[in-house]
Amino acid sequence: MFLKWAKRIQLDTGICTLTNAFVIIRDSITNNYTILEAPLITHDLKNNIITAKTGTLKRFDHNDKAIGEGKASNIIVRGFRN
Repeated sequence: MFLKWAKRIQLDTGICTLTNAFVIIRDSITNNYTILEAPLITHDLKNNIITAKTGTLKRFDHNDKAIGEGKASNIIVRGFRN
């Protein structure tokens, strides 16, 4: 499960491009979640792959306790379900 928000969203041939965006992705087994914030995020809707060249990842457990946070590059998120 995930939630997306962006200042600008463009959809082209199954690729959703999000500008100045964040994505919240919940792990369906542990209910932990990750927030990805980035200036540019792409979501391949057909293959369910989210990518960002640079951004910040924040991880939380299911009780909203912070697990970790850090800057990252070449971020790829695969295998989640809507």
